[in-house]
Amino acid sequence: MKSIIYEKEVLFTYSDCDANDNLTPKSILQACQDAAGEHADIMHIGYEELLAKRLIWVIDRTRFHIEKAFNPFEPLVLKTWPLRSKTIEFNREYVFENTAGQRVITATSKWCIVNIDTRRLVRMRDIQMPQEGYIEDYAIEEDPYKMIVPFDHDDLKPVYDIPIRFSELDHNGHMNNTNYACLAADSIPNISSKRIVDMQLNFMKECQQSDRLETYVNKIGENEYSVIGLKNKKDVSFMADIILEDIKKC
Repeated sequence: MKSIIYEKEVLFTYSDCDANDNLTPKSILQACQDAAGEHADIMHIGYEELLAKRLIWVIDRTRFHIEKAFNPFEPLVLKTWPLRSKTIEFNREYVFENTAGQRVITATSKWCIVNIDTRRLVRMRDIQMPQEGYIEDYAIEEDPYKMIVPFDHDDLKPVYDIPIRFSELDHNGHMNNTNYACLAADSIPNISSKRIVDMQLNFMKECQQSDRLETYVNKIGENEYSVIGLKNKKDVSFMADIILEDIKKC
């Protein structure tokens, strides 16, 4: 029995890095998203096949963790696989390995399928999913998602208050999930002297081109922050938990 696992080589370049030559959250999540889409196509549950049934994939949350230091410009192998699902949630795992076969980045994401017309969730049992070959292996850890606790931001000044731009939309007309990662990271104070080692994003309300997003930040540890993205001054669009470490100067 062949396991359901997809592998591809990933080569990041300077355009995938920040001013300190660290991979941006967007570049990591973009690589995961691209691999997930390619694998879904192979499994016959990709964008085009679902769209023909008036269905789309919607991401609920995602998290990545930097396991060890590595050269972001060396070739990496990205492995991804789904976990078996019997509910409305579909979990997908990711592992980036260096040339020595060591894990350098692990990630996970939770998806659901939504009917475009009714906006209702679709149960996985109602979709023709592959039935064999699943591996029950969590990339980060079992039950990997943190509880992100909302904080009172009524008396806080927003770090950003920006309109959603056309270039930030995906093919569903919503702000691409990787762009929330950029906004969350940029909202952290003194981010230029830090390196992100762990980020979790929870998505609540999709943003479209006509919307505005405000971000609010709360420090919850020495190098840990939570970020709230407020849509049109009333609805929480996303929440993030970000863990940082100081950049070591040579």
